[in-house]
Amino acid sequence: MSMETPKPMATMSAHSTPTPDPAALIASILRLADLHYAREAWLAARDFLSLAVQINPDYPRLLGALGSLQFQLQEYPDACATFSAAVHQNPDDPDLHVQLAMVHLQLKQVDEAKAALQRSLSLRPNNPTARQMLGDLDFAAKRYAEAAQQYCSLLEGNPDGVNLLSLLGKCHYELRDLGSARWCFDRVLALEPTNAIAAEAMQIVAGKPKRQPELAPRTTDAEAHRSARIREMRLQINFDLSNGCNLNCIMCGNIPNKHRGNQYVMPWEVFHNHLLPTFRLAQHFQWGCYFEPLMTPYFDDVLPAIRGILKDGARGQMITNGVLLKETRAQAVVESAAFDKVRFSVDAASAELFEHIRRGARFARVIGNVRALTAYRDLHKSNLKVEFNFTKMRQNIHELPDVIQLAYECGVQSVTTHKLWPDDERPIEEGYYHRLMRYSELARARAEQLGISYSSQDDYQIATDQPGTSSAGIQATGTLDNGRSCVYSRKWLLLTLDAWGNVTSPCRRLSGKVGTIAREPLDHLLVSDPMMRLLDQFDAPDARACSNCPSYRRNP
Repeated sequence: MSMETPKPMATMSAHSTPTPDPAALIASILRLADLHYAREAWLAARDFLSLAVQINPDYPRLLGALGSLQFQLQEYPDACATFSAAVHQNPDDPDLHVQLAMVHLQLKQVDEAKAALQRSLSLRPNNPTARQMLGDLDFAAKRYAEAAQQYCSLLEGNPDGVNLLSLLGKCHYELRDLGSARWCFDRVLALEPTNAIAAEAMQIVAGKPKRQPELAPRTTDAEAHRSARIREMRLQINFDLSNGCNLNCIMCGNIPNKHRGNQYVMPWEVFHNHLLPTFRLAQHFQWGCYFEPLMTPYFDDVLPAIRGILKDGARGQMITNGVLLKETRAQAVVESAAFDKVRFSVDAASAELFEHIRRGARFARVIGNVRALTAYRDLHKSNLKVEFNFTKMRQNIHELPDVIQLAYECGVQSVTTHKLWPDDERPIEEGYYHRLMRYSELARARAEQLGISYSSQDDYQIATDQPGTSSAGIQATGTLDNGRSCVYSRKWLLLTLDAWGNVTSPCRRLSGKVGTIAREPLDHLLVSDPMMRLLDQFDAPDARACSNCPSYRRNP
């Protein structure tokens, strides 16, 4: 985000009261903005840029930097005003018009976005970003001839663009130019022979019936048994659709790809064609494992898609830090009825400690977003449950009772806590253990008083010097505790998917991933050989491999 210092403004007269030089003042402010931006404290960086703009509002690059940060923070009305001012000052900058168009699209101002893109192309006809966006707008509006013209122009500079060829093929198909459509999809398959979407499109163009996204048909008794075995399980799908996060929390370490421009996002086609159909088998799902769901560009399209395919009684939850949960998103979460629970990561009740832990977040903003969600939930009499998710650490355990009080004041129904991984999965010192238990009991009493549901993971082990034992209740010889078993042998099948489509399970005995939905639908992976081996392992725990696994728990 580093910027050059703007040219000096009017200097003070010899007789005026000494004041700081405006150019020097702006330079100092920009250094602070750069510093906070490098630390990924986006809100503070935004505030410093806003201050610089107030001092010198006639500097287009400064306005452009502020608008970009406002866009990143999803402050779309403010970003629109900022980019509009920048365009007014520098109307011949094609990139500013593209940025303004992107904001208009987020505000559902399609006509204004199209006008800005056309202006950008008039200034730079070979601008691929503007042309792609304009083609996509025409395609969405079913103006297939105009969209095809834009995609053809883009292919002149990128003849092997698979996505462009696919879009152009769809345009030709809608225009009933089947020969041209066949050529486009054939070209895609020549470049990517495993492209399932293009292969299916070729079948459609050829007049063959579209393959339904059902479980792969089985022809033998053994294969039929596989499908039946999967259907007997209670399937839970935990997934991330991107690898981006907008915060840098102290317990997470340094996670890369925090910027929207750097994060990898699962292509919509992969989600829609290879993951979504399997939700009809799911009993439960969780969106948000390691990354922030609200950074997914097509977030608004995911909720109705999942809700439309879930079986009766099946629901899911979302785990979010809450920073990006704008009012419109909160309304969509409630109205979609896809979730039965939204969990906010709230690890403190004071702004100072919260912002120390959740670096890059503002306490007031997150709590304001929580209150907005619960208010909209209550207004529409929704059954959505809102929960605080509290990570217990040495730095914050003393504020756990106050987090219970905060939940009550925000209309949050429940608070759950979990250990700091991996630190507290190992035996801890006795003094810290007693401190944890004391504040946990205070929190439990406060929750009972206020009617807040409270769940605390308190199965800590105190460090000892006794040889031959471990914290899992298993003997050094490796024999299993008969009172324990794998939770997934009790008809639960949990699968985790990352943004690249890699499918893994919590079983530590299964080396490597089950498969990837980038190549084939999850339906197919469910009845694959690796999946059957996984189920076999759930049913036959191994002493040395399973003893310390958190999924290997004491039987109720």
